[in-house]
This record gives sequence, structure tokens and C-alpha cells, in this order.
Amino acid sequence: MKNKKIVKKGNNLSAWVIGCVVSPQCPVVCVCVTCKEGQYNLCEHMLCHATPPQHGSLTQLFIHPKDFTFKLPDNLTDEEGAMIEPLSVSVYAVQRSGVTAGSSVMVTGCGPIGFFQTMVSKAVLVLDTNCNRLKLAKSIGADEVIQVDRDMTEDNLV
Repeated sequence: MKNKKIVKKGNNLSAWVIGCVVSPQCPVVCVCVTCKEGQYNLCEHMLCHATPPQHGSLTQLFIHPKDFTFKLPDNLTDEEGAMIEPLSVSVYAVQRSGVTAGSSVMVTGCGPIGFFQTMVSKAVLVLDTNCNRLKLAKSIGADEVIQVDRDMTEDNLV
């Protein structure tokens, strides 16, 4: 999700400054038992931009709740700020899975989260369909990379 600048603020945002750069958290969770237990991915009421029925957030302007909006440090670039979410997903995945030094890890997919997962967990094996992404995965620390066929089916697997 792209970082945004505050252009207008509600009455309860006295600590926020017009023009400051913020990073909106997606998803917006509720106060149900599931969300309070930290399993908001299972919440039936969760709102997530770009997931129906919500529209995307790659617009010039959109309204977002303050409790799910975070001011970015002034010395952080927009590009660095945009990496906060995929990096946090990767760190959380490593913590949740119990990966430790010496663990064998396989990453399937070399998108932003897959690349961060490779760096955070020091992935041993990375799979993707794109050879250029696999070269990048190798350059950031993957021990082994495998290019898989996009059309693999159960019939042609070994």
C-alpha cells in the first residue's frame, strides 16, 4: 500500500500535522474476539482496501481510521516507507513459524514479501517462475533457487 500525506484531518487528530507522511495499515480490524486474539485474518468483519467490497488505496485521496494509520519518520523515504508492510509480514512469519538459525526454509514466490522472507529467514531454497527474480533472490542470500514451470499440473510432477 502506498504511503500517503495527510491533506485534511478530523477533529480528534490534534497530534497530526497536515503534510506529514503516513502509512495506512491494511487491514482495518474490529473489536470482535477473533481480532482481539490477534487472528484478524479470520474475522468476518475485517475491511481490507482493494478486497471487495472495498476499493483500492492507490488513489490520490482516501479516508482511513487514525488507529490504523502510522506517521513515518521524517528521514524515511517514500520507497523505504513502502517496504514496512512486506518486511513486517516477513518478520512476523519467521517469529510465528519458529524459524531459528540453522532452520531449512523454502520460499515460494519472489514478490516483495518473498524477497524479505529470503533475507529475514536466510532462506535455503527459493522457487519462482521468473528467472530474473530468482537471480535477485540468489544475490540477496538464497542458497538455492529453482525456476518452476507456471503450467505444472499433477500429471507432469515427479
